[in-house]
Amino acid sequence: MINVKELNHVFDYKKAITTTFDDVLHKFTKDYDGSIKTIGPDSQLLIITQNAYIQGKINHFTHEEEENNKYFFSEGLTELGSRLESLPETMTALNVTAPLHLKDVTISPILNPDQQRQLDEMVLFTDQIVGLSII
Repeated sequence: MINVKELNHVFDYKKAITTTFDDVLHKFTKDYDGSIKTIGPDSQLLIITQNAYIQGKINHFTHEEEENNKYFFSEGLTELGSRLESLPETMTALNVTAPLHLKDVTISPILNPDQQRQLDEMVLFTDQIVGLSII
């Protein structure tokens, strides 16, 4: 268990590896020179869960969103941070896992890939990730 005041100091390895791979992939596709044969200029990160393949853009929160193009979950995560600050010092957190904020998401169920679902945004908790791939 961890004190809720220290949640921002928790390291989630799955989130770190997923966001790092996404960053590196974007760098390679942006400056694509053909040196890595397993990716192309349009390659994307594929997140694999128990039940679905998930494609989307990971919001790294590295820049401010445009005022007229805000996302609900980024606003919600900001509000969550404010609420965590007001909790008692003695409160502890269970099942600590980091969320990934995804935009422009396509979910393809493994058992029925023809039933794709398009979402503007979603939060995926990293404990749901069983693998990553490049498509």
